[in-house]
Amino acid sequence: MNDVLLAVGTRKGLFLGRPGGGGGWDFTGPHFPMQAVYSVGIDTRGDRPDCWPGRTARTGAPRSSAPTTSGRAGTSPPGPR
Repeated sequence: MNDVLLAVGTRKGLFLGRPGGGGGWDFTGPHFPMQAVYSVGIDTRGDRPDCWPGRTARTGAPRSSAPTTSGRAGTSPPGPR
């Protein structure tokens, strides 16, 4: 089965969408609230996917992000890995 994930980065955080019933999308988020997310890398090589967001703080300074290991964005402890 092919699993589809739509990652939408905004100035207010990261929103993740999956196909829902009736041809629509079911979104979760915002993940990383009030942080601009400009890019997302998703690594599916392991047992669980890792999500690496490219984000900035409200001041415009880059933020370091640890990957998530639960398959959901924003659930890993803060800080570099």
